[in-house]
Amino acid sequence: MPIDLDISPVQLAIKDYHALIARDRSAAIEGVARLHDEMRQRGLASGDRLICPFLRPFFLSRPEYEQIRAVVKLMRPAFDLVVEKALSDSKWLDWLGLNDIEKQLIRFDPGFKAASAMARLDSFFTPASFKFIDFNAEFPSGIGYDDAMAEAFSHLPLFKQFRKTRKVRFVASQPSLVHTLIASYKQWGGKNKPQIAIISWEDSQTRSELELIKDSIQSHGFKVIICDPRHLELRKGKLYYRDFRIDLVYRALRLHEMQARLKDCLPMAEAGKAGKVCIVNSFRTMILHKKAVFAALYEDQIQAAMSPAIKQAVLEYIPWTRKVTDRRVILNGKEIELLAYIEGNRRKLVLKPNDDSEESGIAIGWETEQDEWNLQIRKAMEGDYVVQQRIDVRRELFPDTRDNLRLKDMLVDTGSYVFAGKSVGGIQARLSASSFFDIAHGGAQVPTFIIEG
Repeated sequence: MPIDLDISPVQLAIKDYHALIARDRSAAIEGVARLHDEMRQRGLASGDRLICPFLRPFFLSRPEYEQIRAVVKLMRPAFDLVVEKALSDSKWLDWLGLNDIEKQLIRFDPGFKAASAMARLDSFFTPASFKFIDFNAEFPSGIGYDDAMAEAFSHLPLFKQFRKTRKVRFVASQPSLVHTLIASYKQWGGKNKPQIAIISWEDSQTRSELELIKDSIQSHGFKVIICDPRHLELRKGKLYYRDFRIDLVYRALRLHEMQARLKDCLPMAEAGKAGKVCIVNSFRTMILHKKAVFAALYEDQIQAAMSPAIKQAVLEYIPWTRKVTDRRVILNGKEIELLAYIEGNRRKLVLKPNDDSEESGIAIGWETEQDEWNLQIRKAMEGDYVVQQRIDVRRELFPDTRDNLRLKDMLVDTGSYVFAGKSVGGIQARLSASSFFDIAHGGAQVPTFIIEG
């Protein structure tokens, strides 16, 4: 059979993987039951729904993975510049949309360099386009699930058969997470072997993932607990949970959650402010977590401080993003009236609330009628929103275990887990049939394997 020279290594791998399923569907269906059992045992579910309802992982070629790593490293100085500006000039804190409490918290010296020691940069990565769409700088969810899902897939007879003809590898993120926690602690000034607390609400939907992360940290020889911030107290200059002294906090609480229940979080915040405990991620992550951070990269004063290479990287890898205000801005070298442009080009644009970590407040222009779009523009003007240019998306077929392994056309969002502000420690792949990828909107997550040969 002649070889199609136009097909990429990833496309060929997908084709061969699906062929293995078609060749012995009964064995594949047996594998589904095994996969589902293992995922339930590991807590890979949101409520009663498994977070991975597909029988195929996401594949990247080695050159694609290396490109992602290189671009993340290239973009680091641009984001560092925004943080530097925000910390040195309070007008940028206002511009980015930080409230009074957030301004106070980011003034706490975290004791280590990275504004976000552990983050996830979400993107759409296609053969023709690579654009970042979101910076999850506070608590990069998914790390625990990814590593556990990859292990579950590795046990499948189907996947073992696939690996007989393909050299593939999985880049685990949890070792990088543990390394970054300890490196941050040492930068902070910690000398002893730290006792670690993962801080999250007792009823958090991410509890099962945190249990996986806890197990990983324990496997490296550290004492670690998961506890609710309401159960913490300061005693004799130390932060405690009951009789457990806490040296290092892994903050699995987002700042907007803390503000809504600030009294419950005061012992942790006060210990961090006084330098009695190392908190990772620091509160300075809020600078990067705001949706306006992408808009800041397009502001003249920020770009003027960039090197030509960094400015070019922003134009290439960050979609055109602006805060929704009544003013003139530059687009493709031309000055435009921003509001008029937004109103007349809904099919090219998306509106995002600056301070919403969920996807519920997003308005997708090409999925919205004009009258509703105009209402969304008024809502954006009354609130704090950014407008972002539409970008190319990646689509692939995945066998759906909920529908007799029928191939479903899914959008693929790739998230790069970034550690110490620069190095990529793994790739998250989220799938969705719609424009929304979060689990609450029906999104799913599959592990990413690198095709080496």
